[in-house]
Amino acid sequence: MSVGADSIIAASAIAIAAAGTFRHFSVVVTLSLMVGVVLLLAKTLHLGWVADMLSILVSTGFQAGIAVHIIASQVPVIINVVPTSEHFIFQIVEMFKQT
Repeated sequence: MSVGADSIIAASAIAIAAAGTFRHFSVVVTLSLMVGVVLLLAKTLHLGWVADMLSILVSTGFQAGIAVHIIASQVPVIINVVPTSEHFIFQIVEMFKQT
């Protein structure tokens, strides 16, 4: 199970309506449109300077963390290992023990 920004958004959409229903579809579409409006508003107000305040090291570290998280959450599925812990570090340790 992946737990990140994308899964938090998906979980909030599923909490509002059951997956596969028309209500779920409308919630996801509404959420997508709201994100688009916020991005257009940020562009119109020239808020790109906020992202420029983040250093290259911070951006690179954040992207590397996302990559590690995605890899660690998908490897157990690929090698057919069932993690018994909910903590990220313990899942990685269990994955190496079971292989």
